Amino acid sequence: RTVTVSLVLCGVALAGAVAAGEAGFGAGFVVLIGAAALFRAPVFAVFPNIVADYYGRTYSSENYAALYTGKLFGGVLGGTVASGLVLVIGWSASFAIGAVLAVLAGVAMVFLRPTAAAN
Repeated sequence: RTVTVSLVLCGVALAGAVAAGEAGFGAGFVVLIGAAALFRAPVFAVFPNIVADYYGRTYSSENYAALYTGKLFGGVLGGTVASGLVLVIGWSASFAIGAVLAVLAGVAMVFLRPTAAAN
């Protein structure tokens, strides 16, 4: 539930920041970007526990290695893809896509269940 709420609120704050930026409301933009960062941060603290809950503790070191390796490549490739996206469709549309993806990820967490092996 923590990840669901956090990601949905992050997406909503990010969408609000896009709207505030487009409207020229600078203070609202700054506050909403701060809120998006605030709601995005808890997810990183919760992910290792989610991995253990979903896949069990038998292969926890391998699962954590995959999780953190994914963060490494995601950080490098994500920045590259995001910069290309900004060049093609602009900042506002790129952030709007990010907002939608954050909300969809949060909603997806409602439907994800641990594997049978973890139970």
